[in-house]
Amino acid sequence: MYQLTSTRLAGKCRRIALWSLAMLLVTAAGSHADTLLSQTAIYDVFVTNPTPVGTGAESLYSTTLYVVNTTGNAGHDPMGFDGVFFGHSGFSGSLHQHDDPILGVYTPTADSSLFATAIDTHFLNTLAELIAVTAPFETRNVGPSAEPSDSPPPLAPGVETTFGDQLSGTFALSGGASGDTWQIAQLVASSGTTISLDFAISGILEPGPAGDVQTSFLVPELATLVVDIKPGSDPNSVNLKSKGLLPVVVYGSEGLDLTEVDLDTLLLNGVGPRVKPNGSWHVSFEDVDGDLLLDMVMHFEMQALGIEPGMTELALTGAMMDGTEFQGADAIRIVPDFNGDLMVNTTDLAIMKQYFGNTGIGWAGGNANGDDIVDATDLAILKTNFGFEAPMGAVPEPATLSLLALGGLALLRRRSKIPKGSKIPKGRELAPLFR
Repeated sequence: MYQLTSTRLAGKCRRIALWSLAMLLVTAAGSHADTLLSQTAIYDVFVTNPTPVGTGAESLYSTTLYVVNTTGNAGHDPMGFDGVFFGHSGFSGSLHQHDDPILGVYTPTADSSLFATAIDTHFLNTLAELIAVTAPFETRNVGPSAEPSDSPPPLAPGVETTFGDQLSGTFALSGGASGDTWQIAQLVASSGTTISLDFAISGILEPGPAGDVQTSFLVPELATLVVDIKPGSDPNSVNLKSKGLLPVVVYGSEGLDLTEVDLDTLLLNGVGPRVKPNGSWHVSFEDVDGDLLLDMVMHFEMQALGIEPGMTELALTGAMMDGTEFQGADAIRIVPDFNGDLMVNTTDLAIMKQYFGNTGIGWAGGNANGDDIVDATDLAILKTNFGFEAPMGAVPEPATLSLLALGGLALLRRRSKIPKGSKIPKGRELAPLFR
């Protein structure tokens, strides 16, 4: 396990330490453990797992920084924060902010529930809870942000989001320490951002140098992964009456060894892959797209998946052997084959006509979208799919699956070489995954 206990590292040593800490952040996220940033004779400094926030416009992630007194001596329980007085700088980096400059409302503290939201960097105490030598402050408008406000309506007139480069102050808890742990700040930044820490912590007892914290950490960057439900089919049409298997492919990449997936964790719509007669999962590894990298091919029993009328996507979840979790959803289109003959034709139209306008009608009666009434919407769905027959070959157009891994892929950087095959299909898109 990497721990960054040194300060003011320089050159190559600093870069290696930052990289190591970034990898620890990623791995810790996968194993649901907080990350130790700094350790002194008195205090441990942690950040929680980076959590995605906002709409994705700025790839924002939020983490909470907290300090723990590890001595067992309540006199050292944290209650004082110095980010200014003795030459410290507090928190610095490209930190996301959410304010209203027209009203003069800024959020270095948690006072404003309208602006101190999930996308805002701020101290987690209110001003009323603090005795300030230098009042908490933040910078803003150092850079623009495309992330929209997440304040509940009605919005204040001048609400805006920007990036600042500092959050600091010198203050103490007015009511004294509340135990051996103090949650100090919520830090929000884009993936790939380095956040630097330079502050001192104290309790009633003077900690001396053991209260100083100077280190940095990197918000994990994004890598890519592609998943294809029903490879070779577009737009992933599924038939509720089918008693066959639904194939799903996860495409390998340079940064991901799919043979490290824990097959016991794979779930599509909450259901695992088909179990073969020998008791193993119906999962194989092969080069589906001819890029010389192993892809993971899974097969699921259609009737076990619990797909219902009106569903437009199937969610895939799983984990790597190191605990890295991933999740996401790929689009599907349910074909209105009401009689189960694997075709959408005049027979299905006749069924719909028989129950048209009726409520309380299920799938077998022509209710294609599952909304309790057979109406023009169902007719439009049937019209779109009219002429559909059981799948035959098609030019591969893999759909994309947004897949958020919560860490650990630093250990999976080896390429799986296999014999050459066909060219990579055109039009493949990429979806986000923690690197």
